[in-house]
Amino acid sequence: MSRTLKTLAVCALAVSMSAPAFAGRRTGLANNILIQDKDDVFFFPQAVLKYRNLINFDYGATANEGSGMLLLGQPDFGFGILLNRADVTSAALNADALSALVTTNRNYELGQLGTPPNPYDGTFVAPNTLIDAVIAFSLGGDSAMGFRLGIGNGQDYSKPAGGGGENNNSQFTLKLTGGFSAGDFDASADIFLATGGTVAGGNDVNTGTMFGLTGLIRGFSPMGDKIALGYLGQLGFANWSLTNEAANDTASRVNFGLLGGLGPQYRLDSMNAIVAAYAVVAFGYSSFDPSSEGSDDQVTNTQFVLPGARMSLEAYITQWLAFRSGMEYFFAFTGQSDEPGNEAAGREGNQTGSFGWNAGFGLVFDQLTIDGSLSHGWLTQGPDFVGGDSQLFTMVSATYTF
Repeated sequence: MSRTLKTLAVCALAVSMSAPAFAGRRTGLANNILIQDKDDVFFFPQAVLKYRNLINFDYGATANEGSGMLLLGQPDFGFGILLNRADVTSAALNADALSALVTTNRNYELGQLGTPPNPYDGTFVAPNTLIDAVIAFSLGGDSAMGFRLGIGNGQDYSKPAGGGGENNNSQFTLKLTGGFSAGDFDASADIFLATGGTVAGGNDVNTGTMFGLTGLIRGFSPMGDKIALGYLGQLGFANWSLTNEAANDTASRVNFGLLGGLGPQYRLDSMNAIVAAYAVVAFGYSSFDPSSEGSDDQVTNTQFVLPGARMSLEAYITQWLAFRSGMEYFFAFTGQSDEPGNEAAGREGNQTGSFGWNAGFGLVFDQLTIDGSLSHGWLTQGPDFVGGDSQLFTMVSATYTF
């Protein structure tokens, strides 16, 4: 199709939008990481060599929401700069132990565009990204290694005139990822650290420390010319503590999560399609102690996912127009145990299923690609001019390779 007709197609989509959009290909695929994507750079920094000489813009609903990347390099060395990626200054650490495992969240990329959750829920001033960069090296053959460094910082400081004690509220975050690839196998380890403190009148009020460690592997074993068996594994651990210095009392939380996935990946000549599906088994554990001075007040949560599944498709309707969709289902057994003082421990639990789907389109203009994840309401109810009332996209991104 001619460039003029492709431009008209884009305009036809644009006039049906009722609100600003957001960004991405992988969200349209329901975050299926058995389908490789440039967003692999966030988890596997060695992927810079594969996606080098690329600039990407992820657009949010406002000028303050979005992210971007610029990757440069040669076949044996590459580096890049990442902008406004929320995972630099936040890490999942709440009662849901599986929340730290990104492979269970089909809308993970959506959460990386806006203001990230504060690791300390507002106790300390929110940090902002200071540095976010990636670098990768070839190790010869089809092997490579890479690193990602992210630093965030925030501070509010004052000292009254006349010699009063200082007031200070600060938080610092550090994210360090190291990765290794050999052929169709990728691995990475990610360390996240956050520290914070508040001072009033020269006296310490609160101090906090958070440490998180995540490991991720992904690989493919060829089963034929067009099919491979994909596998993935993820391990997450985090520890959080917040101390009230005046009371010498500390609240703490520990999270642990383990996930494994296995399934086929097909690459088909018809419509240049790729199909990937995998089954998931996962376990999560979370323990919260609201006070080091109290006794028998710990709350424990456990989760076990069985079964879980995700399947995704990307197919090119024409050489310039791609359709993609992904769907997931997880059945979770959840339990909670608490110890209210010296009373007998209370227990509760539930068994629930979680289902969701995403869909999207991609438009290719030579070296420029525009990807969008469709709004669910727009896809099933239609745009404004046929009676619908949903925005067109939930995410949109533009990528140019050179």
